[in-house]
Parts: sequence; C-alpha cells; structure tokens
Amino acid sequence: MEVVPQDLAADLLYQISAVRGVAEALGMQLKHVKPHGALYNMACVRRDYANVVVRVVKMVSPSLILIGLPGSEMERVAKRERVIYAKEGFPERGYLSDGTLAPRTMKGALITDPDRVAERASSMVSSGMVDSIDGGEVRLSVDTLCVHSDTPGVVEIASAIRKKLKLEGVAVKDISSFLRSEVR
Repeated sequence: MEVVPQDLAADLLYQISAVRGVAEALGMQLKHVKPHGALYNMACVRRDYANVVVRVVKMVSPSLILIGLPGSEMERVAKRERVIYAKEGFPERGYLSDGTLAPRTMKGALITDPDRVAERASSMVSSGMVDSIDGGEVRLSVDTLCVHSDTPGVVEIASAIRKKLKLEGVAVKDISSFLRSEVR
C-alpha cells in the first residue's frame, strides 16, 4: 500500500503519541518504537518511508530508540539523523542472503524447532552470523531479538532462547539500559 509521506507522518505521529500517552497515564515510559509488518519492511528498503519513520520518532522524542533490521535503509537514515537505533534479529525467521527476511510464503521462512531457534539466537548474539535459506551465511550485528507471538510454539521457543543465552553467560537486558546514550 502506497502512502504519501505527509499522511504517513500524520498517522505515525498520532499512533506513537497515543501509545506514549497511554503509557504515561499508567505511570510508564515509552522507550522504543518499532514499525510493524509491511511498514517495517518498506522502511527497511525504501528511503522515503525510512525518512518519515525516523523523522517522526525524532520529533516525538529524541530519546526514543528505533528498532529495525541491521544494514537497512532505516538504520542508515537513523544514523544520519542521530536517532538511537537498535538492530534487531529474528531467530525464528529465515533470512535471504541479502540480510532481509524471507517472505513467509517461502519454504524455510519460519523455524519452529526450539533448539534450532535457540542456536540461531546464540549465533546472532555471539558471532553476528546466521545461515540463510538460499545458501551461505548472513552477517547480522544485533542489539535485540524478536520472536513473533504468532509463531507456533512461541513460548517454548522463547524459553529455549533464554535458557541457551543464560547458559552462555549472555545477560538479557532492557535495550534502553545500553543504547540510550549511544547513537548508532
């Protein structure tokens, strides 16, 4: 779906501000923003969408952390605009050799074996590498991991990841505890 920049900016400003307001009404603080679904994918590959997302996040609050794919257009724009950026890995999703997520319609796009997903998470965190479904490995320096709530067995998968990382001495922390002062 194509959205003109002004409309996208207005929609994002409204949505982020609404979530921020609800959080504050509950005594909490909005710490990060992550576009969802098609917008996420488009902002990762299209500079026009990335420019709008980054600009609105910066407008709402320069202390917000923007979450997106490593090496994406969104990361490049965030760096240029000095917006804090958390590079995200998806251990239960298949990657293509260019570092993008494989479309869910492709064979291998979804990985549901908890032990395999935990190994992938460990590899992303420790070596910054993950295998691609179209051959080879992808270099991914990540700050945070995402496991989709609609993935079959997600609770077991998340538990296996946490257990594996703990066994390897990896501390699981709030991203704002180590990214707030750092512009990526």
